[in-house]
Amino acid sequence: MKLRPLAAKSALVTGASSGIGRAIAVALARQGANLCVVGRNAQNLTETADAVRQVSSVESIRIDLTDDNALGSLLQCSHQLNGILVHSAGIFHQDLMAQASVADFDRQYAINVRAPYVLTQLLLPKLIATQGQLVFINSSAGVVGHRLKVGQYAATKHALKAIADNAYGMVAIAIFECPLSRLLSSTEVAA
Repeated sequence: MKLRPLAAKSALVTGASSGIGRAIAVALARQGANLCVVGRNAQNLTETADAVRQVSSVESIRIDLTDDNALGSLLQCSHQLNGILVHSAGIFHQDLMAQASVADFDRQYAINVRAPYVLTQLLLPKLIATQGQLVFINSSAGVVGHRLKVGQYAATKHALKAIADNAYGMVAIAIFECPLSRLLSSTEVAA
């Protein structure tokens, strides 16, 4: 019999329609967690749900995380939330400060900072009651913000780190992605 350590848990994963969010949702399902996958691209979200359904139960919700009224619809998933809230949704826009638009900054802030804050606040009572965990998928830009053209994005990721560091009454895990090239020597990258 295959060990499934999260068999009695459920998880809500934002940004689950692609990339890191999809990979996390599938990995949690393989460990036995029941999933609520959240994303904005309906077709991709369906593909994620189909992959999760191969190994676990899943509910999928297409939502714009910048719409506070729509966030309430996540309460239908959260009634069974007894494990993990993963904030993986995020967007990235790159430009020099002289050309970067305030609209791009506002959109990144809304998705990368405000949405995780509001969603955590909404679900915090349930997470505390069930001794759940918060996971914030972040970027190395959240700790090293001096790279050219990423000032807006870095600012949002610094803010996300601050939220994770100050999550009230919770064990919050901030995971920082790192480019593979930083982990390997220059000869390994060239190979």
